[in-house]
Amino acid sequence: MLPPRFCTPLILVLLAGCNRVEETNQGAAVGQPAANLGLCYEQGLGLPQDQAEAVKLFSTAAKGGDPRAMLYLPPRHEDGRGVTMDRAQALTWYRKAVALGNAEARARVEKMK
Repeated sequence: MLPPRFCTPLILVLLAGCNRVEETNQGAAVGQPAANLGLCYEQGLGLPQDQAEAVKLFSTAAKGGDPRAMLYLPPRHEDGRGVTMDRAQALTWYRKAVALGNAEARARVEKMK
């Protein structure tokens, strides 16, 4: 869980570097900053809690190659938080994380079998 003081400065950094986070595939919206902002939305830290926005940001980060986001995104597909429930999509993201050597993702894939 991120501390509340972390999210407000992060938002300012993202806004300074990217006018429209959801429409870019480069710079501030890809990777760790997008995943961190997704956590802020998910947990309602410094922002209104918004599961759908969290999923969008996790997806952006995961598509940008962020291995943490590849772990944050699949549980939302498993239980339908902010996105339609889709176990196949969850497995796809877990397997991408496994391909990057993530042991936690490997355990989650085994658990889903």
